[in-house]
Amino acid sequence: MYLMGFYLLYEGNHQRMDTTRAMNMALLAKWLFRIESGDSSMCINLLRTKYLGNCGVFQEKVKSCSFFWSGLRKVRDWYGYGKGVIVGDGKSTRFWLDVWRGECPLNNRFPSLYRICWENEATVEEIVTGHRSLSFRRNLEERDMGIWKLEESGRYSIRSLNQFMLNLGTVDLRLTDIWNTRIPLKIQIFLWMVWHDRIQIAEQLKKRKWTGQVHCKLCAQKEDLNHLLFRCSVVIFVWCWVLDSLGWLRIPSSFEDFQASFLGKPGAKNNCTHIFLFAGVCWALWRTRNDWVFSDILVRHPKHIAHRTFGFLQQWHALSTKEAKRKVEDLLTKLHVKLQAL
Repeated sequence: MYLMGFYLLYEGNHQRMDTTRAMNMALLAKWLFRIESGDSSMCINLLRTKYLGNCGVFQEKVKSCSFFWSGLRKVRDWYGYGKGVIVGDGKSTRFWLDVWRGECPLNNRFPSLYRICWENEATVEEIVTGHRSLSFRRNLEERDMGIWKLEESGRYSIRSLNQFMLNLGTVDLRLTDIWNTRIPLKIQIFLWMVWHDRIQIAEQLKKRKWTGQVHCKLCAQKEDLNHLLFRCSVVIFVWCWVLDSLGWLRIPSSFEDFQASFLGKPGAKNNCTHIFLFAGVCWALWRTRNDWVFSDILVRHPKHIAHRTFGFLQQWHALSTKEAKRKVEDLLTKLHVKLQAL
């Protein structure tokens, strides 16, 4: 463990990041943080003087260096994922590529400007003083000080970078509710597409230069996600059936309204039940719409869509866990009572 803090292990034939190598790289990255965070120990001052001068760890271009410094170079990109800067004199802070204003680099916030800028490696000091193409009035005097963006304290921790390397990406907790709902996989994927507005309705196809009709074949209004699932006159009939069955005060008017008013916080107890119901309604509407668009098969009455919804929910009921079955059975009972009255 001690040596892992000084030397980068040989990667060998590893195709994925394993725990040992991740820990090794996180330990090495701590040296970079100490160098940029203002550590004044003799060893850090020696490294800073020998390899950096007034530049930062991402700017140095020393051709010949020690095996130790070569290892630090190889972990720079990983270190950069958590690095932030409190700007001082700006000499070691890259204007476009470092996180010195906000929570992401300026090249991510303004990609179009970054692509057409010739000074992609310019520092904040160079831009501010007018040595490069941009100019500002602010004068910066103090040396830049590195902070660590993966910890609220701003201090580097081996644990945070190690976890970041082993668990890349972020988790959308709302989508986690979808994957936890016991419905067929293809329905879960369909809901994922609904959540990202990716189902192939007229509005989406038009973006791909589709030349067909953009109007709903059920009511002749412009077809978009909210119209298809909430606002079409046929759809409203189905949602009114749900409203009467469950005693809701109103029906959802849009996808955003459904999330805000009918779902609790991510992970709430009733979310899976509501998503289960939402999946049945949406899948029945989608299948009915496709039958009409592609096969010229149109239901005679909107109540047939309600029957279709109930049929899907009954099929999926068998997938429910023991704990969820009571809620699902209660839901189906209420829906069935009102369905018979239609």
